[in-house]
Amino acid sequence: MICQKADLTVATGCALANIPLIVDDKIFSSLQPGEKISIDTESSNPITLL
Repeated sequence: MICQKADLTVATGCALANIPLIVDDKIFSSLQPGEKISIDTESSNPITLL
């Protein structure tokens, strides 16, 4: 999941469900509707365009 801001409920839910969470306003605002991406949370560049 990519979001601009994450509250405690969202962060906890992602952690419990083992869902990768990226909280970054710059990345979020650069994505376009319909754009396909790959997320690697262990990389220094977590988002790759497909």
